[in-house]
Amino acid sequence: MLPLELLPGFARWGAHLQELLARPEGLWLWGPPGSGVSALARDLAQRREVAWFEAGSAEAGLRWLAVHPRGVVGARAPAPEAACGLELRLPALDEDPAALPGILRAMALEEAVPDPLPEALAALPCPGNLRELHNRLLRWKLLGQLPEVAAAGPPCLEAEDLATTLHELERF
Repeated sequence: MLPLELLPGFARWGAHLQELLARPEGLWLWGPPGSGVSALARDLAQRREVAWFEAGSAEAGLRWLAVHPRGVVGARAPAPEAACGLELRLPALDEDPAALPGILRAMALEEAVPDPLPEALAALPCPGNLRELHNRLLRWKLLGQLPEVAAAGPPCLEAEDLATTLHELERF
């Protein structure tokens, strides 16, 4: 797992980490897929010495918190209004681009990928967030494939055959 200090948004919530860990309320972590919600929920629960739960639905998360009032829930959506406790939203990489170089470097070290890394690996947007960034790095390491840089503007649909038009739409 990446060090907490490298996660997107750490600059905002990391300064309050010790306070967050000491609070008696349950903790609802949420963010887009691949943003590190599950890994962070597991880490914070371990540091708080409590259980954690990956909620498939808000109702399941609420039921679980009722039984584990100081527990940590990892979810894809914000906490329902009925939830009591603390809520922490993890941002996507696009929301904290300054975190990208450190994350990519840490992933490269973990995967033993030598320098220099191609700039295209750190290209935004990165729709799968941390997971997609790791997949990009592995594709580069194993296959030498770099992500395609999307061309600016709408797709060019002037081809007469359907396959070329479909390829252009998929690329866009």
